Amino acid sequence: MVVAYAHAVSFTLLLILFMMHVVFASLGLNGQKTIHLLCRLTSVFVIFTGAGLVIQYSLFAHLWQWSLIKMLFGLWLIASMELILVRLEKKRRTGVYWAFFCIGIIATFTIGFTFI
Repeated sequence: MVVAYAHAVSFTLLLILFMMHVVFASLGLNGQKTIHLLCRLTSVFVIFTGAGLVIQYSLFAHLWQWSLIKMLFGLWLIASMELILVRLEKKRRTGVYWAFFCIGIIATFTIGFTFI
């Protein structure tokens, strides 16, 4: 149960840091590299706690498929967040990656709240 709380808190922190970076990049404020570093650190923690949850849920016969699918969408979500942050720093277009982000977050939350 502790892993689930750590995962939820770290994922929430990752989303907050991601939105802070987007706001900082759009306003042209300093500190983007520090926030990006914190996003990367938090995403590593999210991946490790998510892997712990997948292992924990794989012990139950009826949940392992959905936990693997959710893990793949979670990795997709983290990858799309990283691509958005990198392209924002380089001042390139991010429209397609925002679509990937929306698909990933909708799929991850739908699977998480419906099946697991």
